[in-house]
Amino acid sequence: MAKGSKLSKMAAGRLAISATVTSSATVHGPQIVEPLHAVLFPKGTAKPELTEKLLAALGDVLERAAKEVQDADLAHAAELLDDVEPRLVRDEAHAKLAATLLSLRETLAALYGPATMAAYGLSESLPELGAQLLQRGRAVESLLRKTPIAQKPLRAGVTVKASVLADELAPLVEALDKALDAVQRESREAQLTLTRKNQATAAWDQVYQGVTYAFYGLYLLAGRKDLAERIEPTARRRAGLTEEADQPQPLADPLSPSPGSPGGPSGPDPADA
Repeated sequence: MAKGSKLSKMAAGRLAISATVTSSATVHGPQIVEPLHAVLFPKGTAKPELTEKLLAALGDVLERAAKEVQDADLAHAAELLDDVEPRLVRDEAHAKLAATLLSLRETLAALYGPATMAAYGLSESLPELGAQLLQRGRAVESLLRKTPIAQKPLRAGVTVKASVLADELAPLVEALDKALDAVQRESREAQLTLTRKNQATAAWDQVYQGVTYAFYGLYLLAGRKDLAERIEPTARRRAGLTEEADQPQPLADPLSPSPGSPGGPSGPDPADA
């Protein structure tokens, strides 16, 4: 995984919402086992361990779905970070090939005239897209390598060989070709991680609602409406948006004086003693 990748806001919200439910199950599950078991099995034919396993299994399902959301989201973020360098290399290769083609155009036009420049495919403006520029570079290189310059130079004693110009162009064409392939490969890999991320999100949506509605109902059966209301799958939560209760609460600083204590916000000032 690339260094610096982090959870998206979408994934972080779903993890927080999941934690509200799983934390409730962990803390309050043992408290409702007895009353819930009495409701589910009034004849006492089943052991309470069965109800405990039911609650634990429900929590595990949601934890697994949340874990996949986290893993898939981080994998996609890492893949996007991995795309940065290949794109920079591509842009540099694109710029070097374009600059060299423009230089060749000026050189041939100055030494042999517009007709020679056009004969080697350099009269038209250069394309902006990388794939099209690559094709232009290949075409110019091929013409230079196959067709010697037949015209007399406009300035006596100043000549160039077409094959030498082709040799100059060849590594730049190859560099852009490799850079474009690398970017395409990274794009395909990013699409795969995005697909996994979308699938994990869709699976979480179903699991979250199923598990949370189940806990909501079980809490009600156990006579704990207060617990049910705390985890209620509201419209915001079903959409992956946190409620206020889903936000992590800041931990108290053990070194800070508590309100009302000496030195605390509302405590007496020692100087007044």
